[in-house]
Amino acid sequence: MTHLYKAAAAAVASLSLMAGASAASAQSYGFNQPQGAPVQAEGTLIQNVFAPGIDETTCHVTLFGTVTDGGDTLTFTSYEGERVSGGDLACDNSLDFPIVVTASTANQITLDQFVVGTREGPCQEDGFDMRYVANEAYFDARTFGVSGLCYADGSLAVTANGAAVNIVAN
Repeated sequence: MTHLYKAAAAAVASLSLMAGASAASAQSYGFNQPQGAPVQAEGTLIQNVFAPGIDETTCHVTLFGTVTDGGDTLTFTSYEGERVSGGDLACDNSLDFPIVVTASTANQITLDQFVVGTREGPCQEDGFDMRYVANEAYFDARTFGVSGLCYADGSLAVTANGAAVNIVAN
């Protein structure tokens, strides 16, 4: 009985250590700018409805927001945009706000929801993940929305008062 008790105690102890190691290895991320700092995301986006090549429009856009949640999120509340080339899709009035951005890994951000209004109805994606390298967010030529109705490609450079907004470990 003593050996069984010792074996059981050792098993429980090692499970506790493994659980503690897992909890310790869980990492959270935020951004390197202080609460309330104004942020901008600026760049060129290629947008499309249905598939690449149909109504494809290239836009230069700038999103405006602030650092929120103690530096853990970016909240964008407005934007400006202009058509650079291509079709007739709106570059300046098709996004729904706010767009709340969190850093999900050291190289990825998540938009709580991304909604683009189109003549065919809204394209919406909840939990829209984007690659994020240095201070650049990439759409990576992907479709989104119901049945992949919309398409986005391009990247946005994210800055706060002219400084790069980077992901940092909390």
